[in-house]
Amino acid sequence: MRHLLLTAALLTLAPAAFAGGAGPRPAPRPAPAPVAPAPKPAPKPVPAPQPAPAPVPAVTSPAAPALLADAVFQPGQTWVLSGTTAGGESIERELVLDDAAPEWDDGWSFESDLGPLSYDPETGLVFAADVMTGMEEDSDLQVCMGFVQDKSVTGVLVSGDMDSISEQLSMLDGEGDAPETAEGLAQAFEDAGVEVGTCTLNLK
Repeated sequence: MRHLLLTAALLTLAPAAFAGGAGPRPAPRPAPAPVAPAPKPAPKPVPAPQPAPAPVPAVTSPAAPALLADAVFQPGQTWVLSGTTAGGESIERELVLDDAAPEWDDGWSFESDLGPLSYDPETGLVFAADVMTGMEEDSDLQVCMGFVQDKSVTGVLVSGDMDSISEQLSMLDGEGDAPETAEGLAQAFEDAGVEVGTCTLNLK
């Protein structure tokens, strides 16, 4: 909440009253000689009007691209997330994408019944998370990160709770070149000392 501060300044002028006492009045003093008024200073020259500043063009955000009809991911699709965790556990989940159109933020952001799915059509990078299963069963959350290959996704599987996954992702080297393949992504995690599993995403 914003706090609005009001400041008021009150200026008060009080006239002074002078009262005279009883007794004879003193003789009037001679009137002072008239004083010639001081000459008025010459008026300052009026500065020439300055030109109005040029209008600053409004900055507009680029319009979101249209989702192509042949894009890999479309609203309403069902994707099967299969994988093996770093601990050797096999998992399989079905992510049903919402029928609503995805949002654009440097990539397409979908919502599924289990968690978010984002796709960058420029790099082919996909991020798919199963959050609901972990919350409902009090088990690890599963995050599949990979790249599109022939209408499917191959990548690495990061498992754990929210804090653990956030910590694992933060250990990646942000200064080096961004991985461009699933193999490069796995190598980046290995270089960071993070154990990950493998995962795939296939359209059902």
